[in-house]
Amino acid sequence: MLISSDDIRSLATALGGVSATVRTVVVPTSVHPLQFVRSAAHLFGRAFFFSEPTGRAFGGLGAAWRATASGPDRFSLLEEELSTAGLPPDVEAAMGFSFSEDGPKSDLWDGFGAAEACVPEIAISVSNSGKPQLRVTIAAGQSSDRVLSVLARLVEPDRLR
Repeated sequence: MLISSDDIRSLATALGGVSATVRTVVVPTSVHPLQFVRSAAHLFGRAFFFSEPTGRAFGGLGAAWRATASGPDRFSLLEEELSTAGLPPDVEAAMGFSFSEDGPKSDLWDGFGAAEACVPEIAISVSNSGKPQLRVTIAAGQSSDRVLSVLARLVEPDRLR
């Protein structure tokens, strides 16, 4: 089991049933973001991972909230969307973008837009302090049951060769 049953119980208690608003719960974990993404990316339509030489890392799966934008103002449009979406103040969004303001020009990048912000349903982040945190974000009107069920079934991914 990748995520401890104690952590899953804590998340279930904090998230409760269905809510009219987006809600986020954060608990400490020992799981690294890359390990997490490798164990569950196949279960979600979206997967994100990045890391920095400083040790900061972020891995996220699914989409509790997302927005897209294009054109020369795409970054400020996404920033405005994020600030007015009614999201909890402690959410983290993954951002992706094309260097072209109207999106990629190659078939190789089909399916990617000019810019996107996505708050994952489940994320693990490591700040410069080196302490990983598991963050679950549930969209308004949604139950946490599916996400918690997925977390309960995750196992350690095979070692990279």
